[in-house]
Amino acid sequence: MTNKPLGLLTIGNVVNASIRLYSSNFGRYFRLSLYAHLWLFIPIYGWARYFSESALISRLCFGELTGQPESNPEARTQVNKKFWSFLFLAFGIGIRIFLVYLGFYALVVAVAFTAISLLSDAGIVAGVIIGLFIFAIFILSAIVVVGLISRWFVAELPLAVETGFNPNKSMERSWQLTKTSISRIQGIVLVAFLVTIPVQSVTGVVPQFALIAFDPSTSTYWVIYAISLIFSLGGGALVMPFWQAIKAVVYFDLRNRREGIDLQLRDRL
Repeated sequence: MTNKPLGLLTIGNVVNASIRLYSSNFGRYFRLSLYAHLWLFIPIYGWARYFSESALISRLCFGELTGQPESNPEARTQVNKKFWSFLFLAFGIGIRIFLVYLGFYALVVAVAFTAISLLSDAGIVAGVIIGLFIFAIFILSAIVVVGLISRWFVAELPLAVETGFNPNKSMERSWQLTKTSISRIQGIVLVAFLVTIPVQSVTGVVPQFALIAFDPSTSTYWVIYAISLIFSLGGGALVMPFWQAIKAVVYFDLRNRREGIDLQLRDRL
């Protein structure tokens, strides 16, 4: 089977390549994703299994992109060597983002209390100014957090596909690769999110609306709740491989852009 150069990808190219990659391996990736989601019900070890299985899907996607496909057992053997690292990576990113949120929240509280104590008699205009200032802080915090998420968007890929990486080095690798592509990544995430809205609406939003019509004290409510949980689990399992494919294609593209490596895309995708 021949290969063709991938070249530099646009936002649309990334999403389209991810859709084709997922659709070409739908059954395989969906089964892995469903297996990963079932592990979420078991604390700690199950969560570690979930993150390692999601990284496994990314590794399989990357192998398809580079024309070096692996079987599930082959890829899992490599991923399992860093089994706990994927949980530590997710925790490390999560705690950093939480601390940023916490810092902005503390700033809002400090500004609010200081302004109230200093301007308690200043009238409505001062109150409006304070409100606008606090709103600006919230907007700034959102921008910063989205920026951080963009910088660590592909953090699991170096850990999953490259050797000699631990969670911190993988985060640093993602930070380096994404530093000139933040707006592109945000555009890709936005388009990918729009693509998944129909699935998320049917499997997540609609069942929740159905619950509103029933009394929580009735058995019918809990039957609907169980069905809603199953739908939500299925929806998550359906969407997750698409996001893992997005990450793999983005990582592929970033390395191609920044390092000029000779990566190729398989014709059948």
